[in-house]
Amino acid sequence: MAALDREIELDSGAAVRVAQDLDLGLGGSVWDASIVLAKYLDHIQLDGLMYPTALGAGVGGDVGEGSGPGLAPGVQNPSSPSPSVPGPADTLWLEIGAGTGVLGLAVAELLRGMARSGSGAVDVVVTDIPPALALLEKNVANYVAEHGLETVTLACGELPWSVEPGKVEVAVAGIPGLADKLANAPGLAVLAGACVYEADDFPALLCTLATLCAALPLGAPVSVVMATELRGQGEIGFFRQARGLGWNVRYIEADALHPDWVADDIVVVVLTNELGAPVTGC
Repeated sequence: MAALDREIELDSGAAVRVAQDLDLGLGGSVWDASIVLAKYLDHIQLDGLMYPTALGAGVGGDVGEGSGPGLAPGVQNPSSPSPSVPGPADTLWLEIGAGTGVLGLAVAELLRGMARSGSGAVDVVVTDIPPALALLEKNVANYVAEHGLETVTLACGELPWSVEPGKVEVAVAGIPGLADKLANAPGLAVLAGACVYEADDFPALLCTLATLCAALPLGAPVSVVMATELRGQGEIGFFRQARGLGWNVRYIEADALHPDWVADDIVVVVLTNELGAPVTGC
């Protein structure tokens, strides 16, 4: 393993390795928030993400005022998931702002271990802006060479965040097969590690999420699973904006995260469009 390579070991013993490129700046490094999120998803085996109320005691309250790092105190919700909620193998997985791609590749490895041969491949798409694509493509290619793609399909491409009408749709159309995958997806899970840090980008990020939702079949559930470092009130402001646009915003309590990867200043937050309800943002 090269000096700048980073490795995540999953609970199964499988490992995901990615190269880093510090010359790329923020997008060329593996951030702790991405590892916290990857290990959380490993810990729960990707289960119950479509509706956080299905996660029971591990789900905290709405993001807002209260105890903890600017978040409301946790509440237990005993609701169970609807039978129509797609499972991990029936969900389209899309990472935004992927950087090295470590989060999306960790999810691909989890799905690879779950999916049954012959049952159809699970789709994972990792995306970022052009400066990061060469590193992202390299890491995807290395993963495929090491692990294979018998039960998972992996794609990567350019997906900028934008409030400009039509720009996100054009980018989606430019990633082979993504528009069709969205149009036919039973559900969508968006992965975002260390993406919430610059307030000027919040409108573009929220518009991009709304655009992705609009590309799905009517009523399809969406879960945006995010991890972010809390540097101040700016990050909390993003989640308040999301709630105002129709997202159900819940945080995951620290004791529900992977015990080996918990940090006081990193939170995992799940945004859902409950019951497939439309959200706004553009």
